[in-house]
Amino acid sequence: MEEFNRSHENTTCISDEIIKHFELHFNNKTTYIDDEYDLVFIILCCLGTPGNLFVVAVYFRRMTTSIKAYMFALAIADTLICVCFIILLTMHLGHIGKLVAMNVFVSAELFSTLLLAFFAVERCLAVSQPHRFSTSIRRAKSALVAIGAVSVLYADLLSVIQVIRFTCIYHVLASTFAHDVRRVYTINSVVNPFIYSFVSPMFRSDVRQFYRDIRATLTGCC
Repeated sequence: MEEFNRSHENTTCISDEIIKHFELHFNNKTTYIDDEYDLVFIILCCLGTPGNLFVVAVYFRRMTTSIKAYMFALAIADTLICVCFIILLTMHLGHIGKLVAMNVFVSAELFSTLLLAFFAVERCLAVSQPHRFSTSIRRAKSALVAIGAVSVLYADLLSVIQVIRFTCIYHVLASTFAHDVRRVYTINSVVNPFIYSFVSPMFRSDVRQFYRDIRATLTGCC
């Protein structure tokens, strides 16, 4: 019995520490910035956001192939990840605002991951079975809608489950491990435009056409 009581006391002590940790990090009067690494990641997000937005602008009216459609959608998801990461670390949104921001963050994370996995499988099939498997912009858009629906439903379901358990989703993702995972996802979103777009000859060609269209538009306006 005494051993049970000691075990119960230890459990209570741990729970109190967790509660204090949550109160420290989710009090509206505090920020999420724990150390200098968070500042580094905020700077990276500030650099990654315009890079992803530039990819969105270039591909906005040039989604003529499935690859361009995937890169356009990936850039949007990565932009949301970078923006939400900055917001969650620097702004005081209240519990509802934080829950919504984390919901968007999780949805974008899952969408980005599933999209890259789907893109890899599609490329593999296109190379290994070129006569039996073909890609099209219509199939790409259908895949994007399906992946987006799965990502949003997953994030919403996770939010509901955590609220029912009296623990909001952003509390769970505030653990040390989850925070490190969130950093990894953020790094991925920052470097994605450089890996998948900026080094691509197709993208550079679209960029040149993008600037020509801008000059033509400005000339027409003048």
